[in-house]
Amino acid sequence: PKGNGSSTAPAAYTNVDLEQRGWEILVQALETSPDQRLVDFRARHGVGSDGAFDWKRFVEMKATGRGAQSQIELSNTEYDRAKRSGSDFILALVSGLETGQKDEVRLIFDPANCTTVKPTNG
Repeated sequence: PKGNGSSTAPAAYTNVDLEQRGWEILVQALETSPDQRLVDFRARHGVGSDGAFDWKRFVEMKATGRGAQSQIELSNTEYDRAKRSGSDFILALVSGLETGQKDEVRLIFDPANCTTVKPTNG
């Protein structure tokens, strides 16, 4: 996950560990009904999201070990998916994943249209 660079994990944690912990917390927060399952796409490249509910509502997770991120980067594929999906795209900011920190999940619906967007590459 990309963050603001100031929240790198200590050597005891890998980014993969933090991302997996973040995903588990996110699934717990979002799966409110047994017939609505968040499918994990993190290993699939080119989807433009980390997961989805029935290929209709897409979820992109950005995780960090410490405090909430102040700046987020989306890949071009993620941004395109967010733009096309509108309110059916959720940017999930999961923070506080390290031991001793407080877990927090922030959800931003339709981030491509309701936040300040600044391109970082072509």
